[in-house]
Amino acid sequence: MSRNAYKDMPFTPPVPGMAPNAWRHDAQKHLEVTTRLVHTSRGLRSASKMVDQLTRKIQMQEQSNVEAALYEKMEKSAQLKTALQSSVETAEQHMESLLADKAEIESLIGMKQQAYELSVNRYQLRTQRPDREHTSDETQNLLCKQQAHLQKNIKALASFANEAENLYKKLASLRATMKSDLKDKATALQLDAKALSLDGRDGMSVTHSVGGAVAPYRERAWGRKSAVVIQDTKSVCEDAVRLHRRLLKVEKDLEASEAAIMKEVQKSLKMKLGQTLQAASVLDKKLRHGYKEIDNAARAKDRLVQALDGKVAPMDLVQQRYHTRHSTRPGREAVHDEVEIALATEFSELNSMVRELSKKHKKVNVQINHLNGAAQNLEHNLRDKRQAYDVDAQCYRLAAGWRPGQSHPVYPRTLKR
Repeated sequence: MSRNAYKDMPFTPPVPGMAPNAWRHDAQKHLEVTTRLVHTSRGLRSASKMVDQLTRKIQMQEQSNVEAALYEKMEKSAQLKTALQSSVETAEQHMESLLADKAEIESLIGMKQQAYELSVNRYQLRTQRPDREHTSDETQNLLCKQQAHLQKNIKALASFANEAENLYKKLASLRATMKSDLKDKATALQLDAKALSLDGRDGMSVTHSVGGAVAPYRERAWGRKSAVVIQDTKSVCEDAVRLHRRLLKVEKDLEASEAAIMKEVQKSLKMKLGQTLQAASVLDKKLRHGYKEIDNAARAKDRLVQALDGKVAPMDLVQQRYHTRHSTRPGREAVHDEVEIALATEFSELNSMVRELSKKHKKVNVQINHLNGAAQNLEHNLRDKRQAYDVDAQCYRLAAGWRPGQSHPVYPRTLKR
């Protein structure tokens, strides 16, 4: 027992006149008190030791729980960070793909626009045919059909371009959100790692109480927010893949349909060229026959003129004989004899021949005029056929895919121009 313990014990002074053994009992009493105090002190020390051991154990357990929670949170953060990083890379890949698709669509639209302008130019070129040949034929109808089809295709491709642009904007927004989330995750990981490395010996001062701050998100909302962004990115990327597949199919279908219409137009033009050539050949044949008839009629006219000229001298001779016999003939000899009858008959016959030859000459002249008019009409028709043929041939050569040096329709030189 320490000296302080004895110091605190009560002291009872000996009473004078006590029995001789009273002091022994008094000492015994003090010894018992001292013993009790000693036992109480030992119990307190034992209890304090147990409390200290329990406190240390609880502290170690709590620290272990905190470290386990930190490890778990860091693992979740790292997983989300990895998933976000992968999603960002996927988004960027599909963004590049969307840009490439949009560029391809714009290129296709440019090609379709050129094809449309070509079709319009061919249509307008065919309107330059002569009035006689300017008809709304199958080729014109096919060109109108081709233009409507190309306009429809351009509109469809424009909708694809708008869809690609919208998907790109969505992915760009999601990528920005994920990058911001990645930055926050990296900061959180650094802070959690720093918290995990603390051992209480760095002398850091804490000026706020633990648990005093209010977290903006709960644990579920914290992970769900990132998962939703990742899922949205995945959904938009799937839409981008579907758009690319649809674009490939539509591009193939459009190319096939446009090639089919172009083939119809070219086939119609080729048929029209053949019909024009056939009609021109018939006209040329008739024109040659007309020229031949004009030549025959001219020779017949010449023969009629010669025949008329041949009747002038005989008629003059008859008239001279008649006037010669009656100019100085005595009255008693002026009889209607056989000579006069013969002269009158001859004159009448010659005059009748001249009238008939004159009628024929007039008819031949009329026929020659008609033949010349018909020939002129045939020549104009042939000229129109040639111009129409040249226009259609030029229109045929304007077709996509035709290149200089390849075979193309040529108006025959044997036909009249």
